[in-house]
Amino acid sequence: MRSPFKLHIIFVFTLIYHTIYSDGQGILRFQNLTVNEGLSMGSITGFEKDSKGFIWMGTAEGLHRYDGQNFKIFKHTENEPNSLSDSYVTCLVSYQKKLFIGNNIGTIDILDEENYTFSHINLKSADPSFDNAIEQLIIYQDRIIIDTDGGGLWQLDTKLGKLRRLEIRALQNDEVNDMRVNNKQLLLLTDTKIIQTNLSSSTVLFENNKLALTCFSPYQNQILLGTTNGLYTVSKFYKNIQKLNLPPKKRNLSSITSIRVDKGSAWIGTAGGLLNYTDSLFSLYRTNTLRPFSLVNDNISELYLDSDHILWIGTIAGVSKYAPQLKKFGLLQYFELEEEIYNNNVYYTYQDKENTIWLGTLSSGLVKLDKNHRIEAVYPKLIDGIFESSSIRCIYEDSKGNFWLGTGKQGIFLFDRKTGKAKMVACKENGKLSSNTVRDIFEDSKGKLWFALQSGLALKDSMRHSFTEYKADPKHRNNSIYQIEEDPRTGNLILASFRGGLQIFNPRTKQFKVYTSQAEDYNSLSNNNLMALAWVGKDTLLIGTYGGGLNILNLRTLKFDHISESNGLVNNSVYGIIYNGNGSVWLSTNNGLVNYHLYQKKFINFKPEHYLQSTEFNEGAFLKTNTGELLFGGVNGLNYFKPRNIVFDTTRRAIYFTDIRGTFREKSPLRVEMSFLSSRIEIDFMSLNYANPLGIRYYYKLEGFDTEWIPAGLQNTAIYPGLSPGTYTFQVLAKDEFENWETFSEKLNVVVETPLWQKGWFIMLGLFLVAGIIYALFRYRTRALERSYKLQLIDSELTALRSQMNPHFIFNSLNSIQYYILKKEPKEAYKYLSKFASLMRKILQNSRLKYISVADELEGLELYLEMEQMRMDGNLNYTLKTQNIDDLEHTNIPTMLIQPFAENSIIHGLLPKEDNRNLDILISHEKSHLLCTITDNGIGREASSIVNAKRSGKHTSEGMALTQKRLKILSEGKGDYDVVIEDVKNPDGSKGTTVKLIVPIIT
Repeated sequence: MRSPFKLHIIFVFTLIYHTIYSDGQGILRFQNLTVNEGLSMGSITGFEKDSKGFIWMGTAEGLHRYDGQNFKIFKHTENEPNSLSDSYVTCLVSYQKKLFIGNNIGTIDILDEENYTFSHINLKSADPSFDNAIEQLIIYQDRIIIDTDGGGLWQLDTKLGKLRRLEIRALQNDEVNDMRVNNKQLLLLTDTKIIQTNLSSSTVLFENNKLALTCFSPYQNQILLGTTNGLYTVSKFYKNIQKLNLPPKKRNLSSITSIRVDKGSAWIGTAGGLLNYTDSLFSLYRTNTLRPFSLVNDNISELYLDSDHILWIGTIAGVSKYAPQLKKFGLLQYFELEEEIYNNNVYYTYQDKENTIWLGTLSSGLVKLDKNHRIEAVYPKLIDGIFESSSIRCIYEDSKGNFWLGTGKQGIFLFDRKTGKAKMVACKENGKLSSNTVRDIFEDSKGKLWFALQSGLALKDSMRHSFTEYKADPKHRNNSIYQIEEDPRTGNLILASFRGGLQIFNPRTKQFKVYTSQAEDYNSLSNNNLMALAWVGKDTLLIGTYGGGLNILNLRTLKFDHISESNGLVNNSVYGIIYNGNGSVWLSTNNGLVNYHLYQKKFINFKPEHYLQSTEFNEGAFLKTNTGELLFGGVNGLNYFKPRNIVFDTTRRAIYFTDIRGTFREKSPLRVEMSFLSSRIEIDFMSLNYANPLGIRYYYKLEGFDTEWIPAGLQNTAIYPGLSPGTYTFQVLAKDEFENWETFSEKLNVVVETPLWQKGWFIMLGLFLVAGIIYALFRYRTRALERSYKLQLIDSELTALRSQMNPHFIFNSLNSIQYYILKKEPKEAYKYLSKFASLMRKILQNSRLKYISVADELEGLELYLEMEQMRMDGNLNYTLKTQNIDDLEHTNIPTMLIQPFAENSIIHGLLPKEDNRNLDILISHEKSHLLCTITDNGIGREASSIVNAKRSGKHTSEGMALTQKRLKILSEGKGDYDVVIEDVKNPDGSKGTTVKLIVPIIT
């Protein structure tokens, strides 16, 4: 039967043993990369970091470029020169922005790190008989030194591209297992020797035929030698060989495969795990399927330390990566002692007066730590007769040296730290307590001992083990106390109650004052579920709640301020609070540790990748030690640290576009051109932060499309499914997780080709074409209208001709001729007939013309008026005048326009009068037209209409209407031409009519 507790004494032999060996499991966390994360296979043959910062990994199934999250794999493609010569990569080295790649068929592939094109150098070009694999590549004297498997050492002049075989006399055809440059000398390691050479001469520095050397490295003032049977040291002068004692009974640990040295520590890769050798102490790290952060595989083939001091571990099953930058906190996670495994759920942390750290656990009892935070002793169960408990919820050493333990379900025990024995003091079963759950123990300034129970507050009698309980709410169950503090100003006890709010207990009056959350009062508590308290000075209290975030109570004003997720707090459940001075507050939550600055209102959030035991912590498990160290316990172990020792990486990392996908017309590193028909683009980007790539926050913006920065979230890809034609600029902003730095990527120009019909010249051509079409249509329509107008004009002119040649006028003219003949006045008859013939000829002649001169018009009017004057026996006085017309012969007007109006004045106005018939015609030149004014002193239009109504056979003159129609046609698009008729009424009673014709000028 197992003892109820264990006190493990470290024997002298074990103490000596630990000076050379310590199990490293749980101290370091490895991030593992396997085929599940994208490797083509797990067998790793080499690592290299290129000029941009990408990590390259060689495998037996291709070359891998790693950006921290994704792999880009290069393999051999048949009949494709721009690919690897062989997919079996054996070694890598980067030089002058080119990656040199050794392979299994004896070819060196050279990858241009800028444009990712391959060139090749085949050693057979220098020696046709060469048929060996490339094993190692190293830079020496600006040349590539090539170690082959059985084919000797070679040198490649990268500038000239020349190969030559090296003849190292001291080598004597031995196989080289490792190469290193030290003090401008090339060191070569064989199975038995270390040779120094400058390629001209060589010296054997060390030789031992009993060793099978595999690798070596300078370390402090000595040389570490790896062999197939252990690890050795020699002095820097290669004297005094000593074998180091490796951890015993560890399979394959003595087969050393690789050694890398960094900052005073040596990393040793073996076929049985990873060793760290620091200050003569070994720590061993091995794979463990039950531990997710352990090594991916124990069989290590290659170690590589990059420029950021990150250790890359190549194995036969993938890659493990150790980034020291992530280790912000000390971590005790695996509770093991003497091959016994204990539960690591920590519920309380305590430092006694001897500065020893004690842990209370959920189910593994009491744990004692040594000064190095290692488990010194475990007391898995408290036993006192029938009373036993494995759940320790609080620990306290009073002023008398008594060591009190509060349990989860069995009440209160006293514990003897010397004997390891426990004594039951109080529980429900012995009638001393109303609750067996005890979460805190506190001794006030007067030496009184108080216990925080599930059921309320209990005071221990100073003389006996009896208890008096006090409840703020006796009628309900809202009395669970999680923490007790004393107000230094009043001596009152301040209690954090779960469900019961903040309770102030006066020890003198035994009265409670309770502060709870009030929905209508923002200055009240945010939540009644209190779990932790911490002082800031003497008048400010920090309060952690479950679900309500952090509350800050000003004890002078009794007002609460709230800090919650809405203000940036990572989680609203605050389990523990430690005030570290200068406004710095540490909070344990359900989502990691938080460092909050009270004055700057700034949060720094820490996650499991920073070596937290888990995201979830526990109430009661928080402590600030006498040395200023902070401890926080949770569901998976314990974190310990000094805040001033936390180092943040402020190195800005360049951002690269790791892949750009789309259908491109042209593509260069910082410019792509696409057709508008296929304008989808996907852009992958990455800041090469290998320590914690998921901790970088990315934002991107496509100028011309996005109006603000877009958070990338967990996907480092920007996708634009279809861009409109135009020129865009894409850029990425990266910020580290602690906001210590931010950086911008270079700008990527994205050009979406403008379609033909949107190009300027095409638009101009189109505009001209449309304008031409419109003009053509306009011309077509204009010509159609002109043809229509011409037809109408011809018709009106013919009608006008008919009106001027109306039968009534001709009949009257013939009667006049007959009249002259009968009166035997042949001379007058001849004269009249001559004028009649001339008028008819003039009318017929002008009818063929569109326009006639003013002179021709006056001539025709003269003939017509002379005939009318003769017909009226001379009783017609007329005048024909012009005004402001300089050239009557070259000033044209439409033909047959004025005569109908003159005829109308004579027939309807003057003819009814017996005498004094006057007709005046004036043609004058106005600004843009001719004005023809016809004035008579006839009977007027009113009297004329009466006379016409009495005639039985009246002549209907269409001349004036036809002329108005012609003028309207002439007015289309050219001016306002019309006929205006006015009645004349003189003061003496005489009447008449004035006709005004507004006529276009034809020049």
